[in-house]
Amino acid sequence: MLTQAQLAQYREDGYVLVADVLEDETLADLRRVTDEIVAGARGIEDHTNILDLEASHTAEAPRVRRIKQPHLADPFYRELAAHGGIMAALEPLIGENIRLRAGGKINMKSADYGSPVEWHQDWAFYPHTNQDVLAVGILLDDMDADNGPLLVLPGTHQGPVYDHHSHGAFCGAIDLAREGLDVSGARELYGTAGSITIHHARLVHGSAMNKSDRQRRVLFFEYAAADAWPLAGIEHLNDLEDFNGRMVHGEPTIRPRLEDVPVKMPLPRAPYQGSIYENQRTLSKQYFKHAHP
Repeated sequence: MLTQAQLAQYREDGYVLVADVLEDETLADLRRVTDEIVAGARGIEDHTNILDLEASHTAEAPRVRRIKQPHLADPFYRELAAHGGIMAALEPLIGENIRLRAGGKINMKSADYGSPVEWHQDWAFYPHTNQDVLAVGILLDDMDADNGPLLVLPGTHQGPVYDHHSHGAFCGAIDLAREGLDVSGARELYGTAGSITIHHARLVHGSAMNKSDRQRRVLFFEYAAADAWPLAGIEHLNDLEDFNGRMVHGEPTIRPRLEDVPVKMPLPRAPYQGSIYENQRTLSKQYFKHAHP
C-alpha cells in the first residue's frame, strides 16, 4: 500500500514513484518476453501492429521504438496488468473497481538513440467522464539522469488541458511557446528496475532522447476507475463484454460517474497514426532533440 506521504504527493503533484513493486522472478520474465518480441524486428521493413520502429531502423540493423499492444503478442502482459502490488497502489487513488484502458505499450529508449516523447497530457488522447484515470510505468531497467528519465511537471494535473493540435489536426503534443507553458520546474524521476511510476492522466510529462550507453525500457499501462467511461466511445472494442473484459480489479458498471472536466476531443485525427511518436511528427516546434536516420 502507498504511505500517507505518497498519497499526499500524488494528490498535490500528480505523480508518485513506488520502489520495488515487481518480484525478481516477475521482472526476469518481463525482460525475457520483451526481448523475444523485439527479436522479431529483424527482417521487417516497416511498422507492424505490434512493433513501432525508430526512423533509423533497417531490416538488417533493427531498432524498435515501441512495442504496441504487447498483450496481443504475449498473454503475460495482460496478466501482469492485474499484478497485486500494482492494484494495491492504485486502489487508494481511484478505488477498488479498476479497468485497464488499453493493452499497454513499452517505450524502449534504446541506448544512444532512444527517441524522446514531446510534452503532453494523456488526457488529451482519451478524455473520460471523470478524471480517475492514470498511467503506471513499470521500469524494466534502472532509470536515471543519463538515459532519458520520465519528466513530469508537478501540479499540472490540476491546471488546464492544453491544446494538442497543430496545423488544424491533433498531434498529441503541446506547443510550449504557443500555450505559454513553462517547463523549467519539471522533475526527473529516477528508479530501479521493478519499481513503478504512477501519474495522473492530466499531468504534463515527456522525456528526452537516451544519450547513454544503457537502455531504458518502461512498460506503460493506463487504468481508469470502472465508472470513468471514455468520451470517444468504447475505444475500438467490439461490445460491452469486451469492455468489461478489461476489468483487472473489482466489478464493472454501466453507470458512468460524470464530473465537470475540461475536454477537447483529439480530432481531426493526427495525420500520422500508429503511436504517439507518429502523432507528434507534425508538432509545430519540437522541444527535445531528436535523432535522425
